[in-house]
Amino acid sequence: MARPPVIRDEDILAAARHVFLEHGTAATTAAVAERAGISEGSIFKRFRSKHELFVHAMQAGHSTWVDELLATVGEGDMRETLYTCGLRGVAFFRTVIPLQNMAWSNPDARAAFEGVRGNGAHPAIRSMRTMRSYFEAEKKLGRIGAHADPDVLTRLFGGSLYNFAAMEVMFGAEKHVPMRAEDYVRGLVDTLWDGIAPAARPAKKKKQPPRRRK
Repeated sequence: MARPPVIRDEDILAAARHVFLEHGTAATTAAVAERAGISEGSIFKRFRSKHELFVHAMQAGHSTWVDELLATVGEGDMRETLYTCGLRGVAFFRTVIPLQNMAWSNPDARAAFEGVRGNGAHPAIRSMRTMRSYFEAEKKLGRIGAHADPDVLTRLFGGSLYNFAAMEVMFGAEKHVPMRAEDYVRGLVDTLWDGIAPAARPAKKKKQPPRRRK
């Protein structure tokens, strides 16, 4: 007898996100199971209820892109690091914002979402703390200017990425005010960098050879 296929939690959550985005919070766990290619019972072995499945699907990947940012402290070109991270952030927000909207409009889903937290904080707050740690560490290394405030940078960078994705998801901005994510994030990083780059060190004067006495 063939062994049942082993499926990762991440695969179940990906299937759940797809189903919830297509059918809303009224979607059934049976539909999620069918999408994932597993039995409905397999879902309940890992998630206690549909609401918990929804919450975890919404939270999945919430900190991955900022964790990757923190792992780059002191390495590489900061502009390119922020650009790469920014694109990942936009991609994440494009997925999670519709799910958040569903949770906020559904009392049961919102209650479940509020009840599933790690380290005593909402995933968004944990992500903000991680991003702040990144900017603070880079500041200590002198890779951004001493005048740069890690808290302001966190809200400015993360909030700008969220706003770009939210305008697309909720108002179809890409149709009415078209702008590619690549162009937006590159412009955002360049604009930020002009304000947070460390001050250029004055060039060392070349030593003049001593004059010969006549």
